[in-house]
Amino acid sequence: MAHTALWLFDIDGTLCEAVDCDDPALWESAQILRRKPTWLTGMVRELVRAGELVRILTARSEDVREATERWLGTQGIDGVKAYMRPLDVEPAFRNAWKTGKLQSVAADIHEMGQGGHVVLFDDTDFSATCSKCSNLRFVRVAFPYGTLEAVPAHPDLV
Repeated sequence: MAHTALWLFDIDGTLCEAVDCDDPALWESAQILRRKPTWLTGMVRELVRAGELVRILTARSEDVREATERWLGTQGIDGVKAYMRPLDVEPAFRNAWKTGKLQSVAADIHEMGQGGHVVLFDDTDFSATCSKCSNLRFVRVAFPYGTLEAVPAHPDLV
């Protein structure tokens, strides 16, 4: 099946309520499992059912992978590959890591000819830092109201 795009979803502030990423107490397994999902979890389930290429791109570190995958499972999002921040990347550099991973994934998808675009749903706008990837599209998620804002293409790409 040809995919229409690679669909990437952030977790915190996108698939679930936003949290203070710098508070270590919020990263205990029990706290992760209590996170309230947003309506976007239903969109992920529908894309997976439709056979689309869906991935999770989160700045959560690898040490909470098990709890994160359990939470995703409770939302009906089983078996979706998750790109998570390696343990050797400090939390202060999470957005830089995420930008690099996003650029790498976009380049790989472009080279493989898998779908035309990479679409990222995130509560952080990465459009300026990833402006050189012409196949990237961004949808900024704004909660608590659950609105979506398509981020316009970078002027250099128009």
